[in-house]
Amino acid sequence: MAETIQCSNCGAILHEDDLFCGECSAPRAPSTAPVDVPDEPQANVPPSPPARRSDPERAWLVAAAVLGTIAVLLCVLGILAFVLIGIIPAEDVTQTEGWLISATCCLLPIGGAGAVAGIAALVIWWSRLRNR
Repeated sequence: MAETIQCSNCGAILHEDDLFCGECSAPRAPSTAPVDVPDEPQANVPPSPPARRSDPERAWLVAAAVLGTIAVLLCVLGILAFVLIGIIPAEDVTQTEGWLISATCCLLPIGGAGAVAGIAALVIWWSRLRNR
């Protein structure tokens, strides 16, 4: 019989040298009682790596970073399209009308989408990640 210890938080089996639970990450309580676990026959199978737990904070961080990157790219793309279309001369419109068309067709939708993505990234950061 091998002597192992149970986690006081989730009940998972801990090894003697574990300082934290591998399931719930709770620190090992110094006063936990040993539990008898029957020995299992050892096969010639290499030990499997521990399963990666999904970390919600990491997911929010990735979402905020992706949205922030998309926001910057869309804003730059909107400004670039606005300038390029605004400086191209057209036969049927004046220069002022060309700039207005450029703003309406490029800057507002593309840059606006970038601004919305940037605001979403800031909201995620403010509500989920700022107190890390």
